[in-house]
Amino acid sequence: MGSTLPAHEIRKVLVERHKLVVVDNTALRRGVISLYHNLKTAGHPGIMKMIWLVSQDFWWPDMKLDISAYVQGCATCQANKKFPGNLKPPLFPIKTKENTLPFETITLDFITKLPESDGYNTILTIVDHNCSKAAFFIPCKEMIDAKGVAALLTKTLFPHYGLPR
Repeated sequence: MGSTLPAHEIRKVLVERHKLVVVDNTALRRGVISLYHNLKTAGHPGIMKMIWLVSQDFWWPDMKLDISAYVQGCATCQANKKFPGNLKPPLFPIKTKENTLPFETITLDFITKLPESDGYNTILTIVDHNCSKAAFFIPCKEMIDAKGVAALLTKTLFPHYGLPR
């Protein structure tokens, strides 16, 4: 069997732990590991989870090394691995300025490709960036032009807050 344990130790493992001993056959061992690792319902568990899962039912010498090598060589796992040193970029918050009024500084953006509702398929978002961080969400059509946006601003924002700076 090519194991590092004497035969009486292997029998002890088999009897005491009620596990199947996998013979010294690389293809068979890889097959056992892939049963626990590659199934869609398994979700490609990591090394420690894989060792625990496989060791519930099977045993062979150097099982941990074989499982570690298999998981480290899995292309799907490596492509989706999160690296702890690969941190997200820092956030740069938009800070408020002193003595500002609501909607003096605004940004406009569109949320497009929405299902049609009451004849509208887009939302114009207007966000106050200095004072309140408040937002207006105005339904419109995706084909709106600059004149249409100006009309919406004149109708919804300007009567309440005046012209932005």
